[in-house]
Amino acid sequence: MKQGLAVLGLVALVACGGGGSSPTTPATPIPTPTPVSYTGSFSGGMSYTSPDGVVPNVFSTVATTHIGNSLNMGGIQVTSPFVVTFPLGEATLTGDHFDGRGAYQSSGCGPVTSRFVGYFSGDGRIMNLTATFTSAECGVYEIRGEVRR
Repeated sequence: MKQGLAVLGLVALVACGGGGSSPTTPATPIPTPTPVSYTGSFSGGMSYTSPDGVVPNVFSTVATTHIGNSLNMGGIQVTSPFVVTFPLGEATLTGDHFDGRGAYQSSGCGPVTSRFVGYFSGDGRIMNLTATFTSAECGVYEIRGEVRR
């Protein structure tokens, strides 16, 4: 009888998890993050600074194409209070930061070089951009701000 109770006690102990290692819970797989794409059209108010002064709020649009660590930026299209497009070009993307340089021929300012730097928000919906344009004939002008898609 004592042996029967001892066996029953052992079975009850193991069945309740008390006689060995605790039961394991299956591991929850960690989801693979979806890569953020920075391709799109970003727009909003930006500030414009030129040798003639500052325009605090120009409405601008910037179209981007993102492939790998390359970011192609067609240009900054300003539509208000004046209309002009400032060409940009190709930038190198490191994480969510970018850095690019370009050059173009302007009908009013001659040869223009550009440098454009900035970064994106974590979800890629906001771009912070500073673009500086330099011309021997027209001086240095800059457009900077935060635009959204």
